[in-house]
Amino acid sequence: MRTKGMQFATRLLRHMRHDSLFRNSVFIMASMGVAAGFGFIFWIVCARFYSSEQVGIVTAIISVSTLIMTLSQLGFNQAFIRYIPGAKNKQEIINTGFLAVVVATAVVTVAYLLLLPVISPALAIVRSSPGYLIIFLVLALATTLNSLTDSVFIAFRAAHYNLIGYTTLGLVKVMLPVVLVSLGLFGLLLSQAIAMAGATLLSLFFMWRHLKHRFRVSYDHPTARKMARFSVFNHAATLAGAVPGMLLPLVIIHRLGASQEAFFYMAMMVGNLMYVIPSAISSSLFAESSHEPAAIQQLFYKAGRLVSITLIPASLLVIGLGKPILSTFGAEYASSAYSTLVWMVAAALPIAVNAILGTAFKMEHRLWEFLAISTVGSVIILAASYIFAPRGIAAVGICWFVGQSVVAIGFALRYARLLFAPVLHESTSEAS
Repeated sequence: MRTKGMQFATRLLRHMRHDSLFRNSVFIMASMGVAAGFGFIFWIVCARFYSSEQVGIVTAIISVSTLIMTLSQLGFNQAFIRYIPGAKNKQEIINTGFLAVVVATAVVTVAYLLLLPVISPALAIVRSSPGYLIIFLVLALATTLNSLTDSVFIAFRAAHYNLIGYTTLGLVKVMLPVVLVSLGLFGLLLSQAIAMAGATLLSLFFMWRHLKHRFRVSYDHPTARKMARFSVFNHAATLAGAVPGMLLPLVIIHRLGASQEAFFYMAMMVGNLMYVIPSAISSSLFAESSHEPAAIQQLFYKAGRLVSITLIPASLLVIGLGKPILSTFGAEYASSAYSTLVWMVAAALPIAVNAILGTAFKMEHRLWEFLAISTVGSVIILAASYIFAPRGIAAVGICWFVGQSVVAIGFALRYARLLFAPVLHESTSEAS
């Protein structure tokens, strides 16, 4: 048994050395898994030391900061992966993207704070004192910059730095809620902000030290113009697909209250463990396709195979252990959130289809179609969730599954049409 284990480990290490798609995928999955795992432990600690109302408010604020990040990235996170590999002016691309995104983050954050009494009255505490306001600003900026650094490391095939950053983030985040418990809700939000800011600074240091990047306040207009079309359309499509996950907590806290939002958030967080697999593999696939465009078909086959052999057994395992996992937060979480968790995990398969085929659409610059299909799915999820939320958070989980499945069917049908169009054309020509 020991010999077989050593042989397997040897083959795995050899595979990681020679297969950059596999290696980058493993490091991205590991970093996302570490982030999710520490996040899981973090919320177990929080559920023990803080009330479900406090947890619900903070999870909603985190969702808002994630929404600000998504709005502010302007597509540069994906543009980095697409354009950095073959570019000679890597420094200009990175500095231009960072400057544009920082400015966009400031604009979006200020706009949200001004509109907060109208769109998120339940989170009015964010504007209640300078302390809360500063923490929120730091959290929004750090979340956005951390996402950009992730993309830079993926583009450079250096995703192991993401793993180091998320491990640091997790360790700090797990310890702080206990240390700051006397501060109540303020301490819980402060824990998240400090951890995210620390991880972001560490990632920026790695870019400077190991990637030899020199940060400058500069904006290269030709570089920005070159990436503009891809960035704008990709940003819109990515935003359309990501918005439901960020807005659903706000829908639930509005329709069902903070406690139900806490239950829903934990189910979604555990379900997100499954989404790590297709997300990591598709990110690595995007980077590898940009490095080696001639090998796209082979890379897509390998990515699809890697997703299937990892995602299906992992999903079955999480569904089987769902109640024990949720019970670590407390008995009320297991009884209230398990059905929602099952639907969240079931959605992993269509989400995997969306991730792989979405990458194909991006590589082929079919961004209009990518945007249209993603938007339809998101509208279905949000509209149905708002209507059916009073029936409970499990109904929202069903809406999530249905919307993701609609997107997967749309991508598959459209991609099949593109794939077989030349064959159909030839058959028609021969028949005539």
